[in-house]
Amino acid sequence: DVMRVLWVIASPIGDTARILFGTEGKYGSGHWIDDTSKSLVNNTNSTNNVELAIVTTSNVDSFIKKTTKNVVYYCLNMGKSQVGKRFSLDNSSKVKYVVEDFQPDIIHIWGSETGIGLLFAESVKDIPIVLCFQGVMTAIAKYPNGGLSRRQLTGFSILDLIKYPIFNKINKSYLRQSK
Repeated sequence: DVMRVLWVIASPIGDTARILFGTEGKYGSGHWIDDTSKSLVNNTNSTNNVELAIVTTSNVDSFIKKTTKNVVYYCLNMGKSQVGKRFSLDNSSKVKYVVEDFQPDIIHIWGSETGIGLLFAESVKDIPIVLCFQGVMTAIAKYPNGGLSRRQLTGFSILDLIKYPIFNKINKSYLRQSK
């Protein structure tokens, strides 16, 4: 049996950008998704047959579909997917076209921070969806130490003087990334 998996990613990165546009992605290296997709589709274990499609969105004039030996790539012409930006449900016909074209058994949404994943979740009701949370830095920034005080984390020792600056840096890092 073959499992058909549709990945939804916020931005054209890595191999997705190279195959769709012939350029490097503007939004990150994509190494994590490239390595994961290659591992998934190049697995020679005959009991693990997977067909993969990757869909994203960008500022393109029209819908793009490109097929390689192992992966089908789609780019929807809905503009750049931005953190906190919802796409109109008017775009659900584009989502449904990709789903009808590829006919996935499961949809895997990589990231919760942009609107493309939400649009898929709102538009597709009859296919299981897996969501990997990403982009929740604002929430993490509120509770970087799991809600524990420095005293609870460090105890009472001379090391408190050394450890406190580390926690301050971590807190500031989360706050910076959440903006």
